Amino acid sequence: MSTKKIAIVADYPDPKDRDGLMLNAPGYRYMWQILAKHGIFPEDCYRTTIFKQPKPRSGPGLYEDRARTKPSVRFQLAIDNLKKELESNFQGNAILALGEEPLFALTGNKGISNWRGSIIQTDLGKVIPTFHPSIILRQYDFLPRIAFDLGRLAKESEFKEANLPNPELIIKPTLSQIRNLAQEILSSAEFLSFDIETIQHHIDCIGFSWREDIALCIPLCYTSGEHYWLVQGEEEEVWEWIAKLMESPHIKKIAQNATYDITYLKRYGVGIENLWLDTMNAHHVIYPEFPKGLDFLVSIYTRFPYYKDKIGISRWEYNALDAVATYTVAMEIEKELKAFGTHSFYHDFINKLIIPYMEVQNEGVKCDLKVKQEALQKIEAEEKRLAKEIEKIVGYPLNPNSPKQLQKYFYEERGYKTYIDRKTGKPTTNEEALLRIKRRYGDPAVDPILEYRAQSKLKGFLKTKVDADGRIRTAYIISGTKTGRLASKEHVYGSGTNLQNIPRGVSREMFIAEEGNVLIGADLSQAEARIVACLSKDPKLIELFSSRDRDIHSENAALIFGGNPADYKGTKERQIAKKTTHAANYNISYKSYSLDLGIPEKEGKRILETYHNLYPGIRRYHRWVQEELRKTRTLVTPFGRKRKFFSRWGDDLFREAYAYIPQSTVADLINKGFLNFYENVQKKGLAKVRLQVHDALYVECKESDREEVTQLLIQAMEIPIVINGFQITIPAEANWGNNWNEIG
Repeated sequence: MSTKKIAIVADYPDPKDRDGLMLNAPGYRYMWQILAKHGIFPEDCYRTTIFKQPKPRSGPGLYEDRARTKPSVRFQLAIDNLKKELESNFQGNAILALGEEPLFALTGNKGISNWRGSIIQTDLGKVIPTFHPSIILRQYDFLPRIAFDLGRLAKESEFKEANLPNPELIIKPTLSQIRNLAQEILSSAEFLSFDIETIQHHIDCIGFSWREDIALCIPLCYTSGEHYWLVQGEEEEVWEWIAKLMESPHIKKIAQNATYDITYLKRYGVGIENLWLDTMNAHHVIYPEFPKGLDFLVSIYTRFPYYKDKIGISRWEYNALDAVATYTVAMEIEKELKAFGTHSFYHDFINKLIIPYMEVQNEGVKCDLKVKQEALQKIEAEEKRLAKEIEKIVGYPLNPNSPKQLQKYFYEERGYKTYIDRKTGKPTTNEEALLRIKRRYGDPAVDPILEYRAQSKLKGFLKTKVDADGRIRTAYIISGTKTGRLASKEHVYGSGTNLQNIPRGVSREMFIAEEGNVLIGADLSQAEARIVACLSKDPKLIELFSSRDRDIHSENAALIFGGNPADYKGTKERQIAKKTTHAANYNISYKSYSLDLGIPEKEGKRILETYHNLYPGIRRYHRWVQEELRKTRTLVTPFGRKRKFFSRWGDDLFREAYAYIPQSTVADLINKGFLNFYENVQKKGLAKVRLQVHDALYVECKESDREEVTQLLIQAMEIPIVINGFQITIPAEANWGNNWNEIG
């Protein structure tokens, strides 16, 4: 009988493990490196596999059904033998299940992505599942998740007991219980987490938790839509108690994706006071590279095993679990915010964005339905024209949106070089691949195919559902990007769409102001480039941005190509100089840069080298970033946003890091400008923010107030910042119009 505390179970032995099970194969090396940091080494672990021979290249499957829930005779026999082996040879404290099949064999559960990190009590003891470490070789971003799970394994190996949370879940309360519990919460609770469930855009239950050991689910209707409270006046009183809890200014509220829940509650006449922490947004401030769903947060911040599968079994229990899990997650995140040094950044800044952006998204923007319909008809006609042009070139009908058809045409029929997607390792006909085909072979089908794709994308947007009041809404996601820029998607009620990548032209013309009003848009002028100048400490670059009136791209064009800056206004060379600034700042390869501009690679390389010779401080900034990554893999922006980088060491990581401080600083400048405008202008009723798109804010006001609001918007956005000892204020530029496209 083994005396080892840990057992590790994989599916098959790896042929590369010549010196012992789970030793030589590349994925396992990552696993042992992590475990070594916890003082755990191969000789400390009982190591085994379900099957005792390497995985066959072909043969019968492991399951007898498509759902992969009924094991084959061979697999069931292997499972039985594995359990006998562990019962006979292992009496330790924790078992690590590496991947899908070990998870199923040891626990009967399916879905390693769901169950990883859980502590699962079985007849064999505690099982902690994680991904098989070989996945790190293909998807390096899985490494930190596996590291979390292995850290949990190390802790769990010290004792046999599972010690899982067992909170009291009150799921069918009487009205009297609700009264008593609500009064208890109002009189003594410091914190209150809340969570709603919805059916067909209606709230069917709401959960509350005010301690880590208790949660209350208040049912409002059954999934069939039938009312839960049948006695006259009972449901009204229930909603009154819900409102008292939510609107109490003394209780700190907690939610996961608070915007969603608050938007729905507002429809029922329930407001909110003292939103203290949104677990989704707070977690993102610490780990912007990680998933942000509650299931993932629960797996790394709590000891709750995966429970999301309960929604089909006990909806009210599921709701109560969400509430108490959210509470528990929040308490742990609060500690980690302090430890990571982003506590003030979250509570004094990010948290204050939630309610204002919710108001903006819920008001939406007026849509000109006639313009929308006319634009859709024009695009459909253009698609038909392009389809005929493509057919004429190719010789038969070809769907430009079908990767399979395009790969067959370009790689099989035309015999062109096959371009591979670096992320997936599979053949691709994405935009970059098609541009390379065009450059190398001059194939005339590429341009109309790319244009057709662009038109199709635009058509998809123009089919966006408009609400009954004639307005388009979106849902802003504060935690939507790694840099802090907003992302957006369809509104919580199912209408609207992502508004962050709408191209100029007809698609923007349909966003209009109300009659008698105008739209005003303001963005920050060359914001990222100005920040890079300060980060680089390059005196020439800093001097170039010393005046808000200088045309830096024309000046750079003159330095690159020779001549007078005035000669380059509105020229192709000026556009090249503009793209050169971006490419040089973020160390984009000369090949990608040349492809983007459609110029020879030799010329692209010459231009980039010329630019770096003009401003050598940029490469000094790049070296500084790499040094910071070597020390802690962490970068901090002037506003205190921090990010730890987990990607594989190399050029892709470096480029992402070079861009992080400039892009994050601009994102936070825009959000601070938004808060300034919201507090000082919108709350006074003079204007309303309608859109926030990357580096720009768009507001609506009465035409008679246009000049005043324009100045107030500029004032709100021009915020002094100190970077590397340089105090700068990035200038804001504003325009106005009757629709979004007129603003530019």
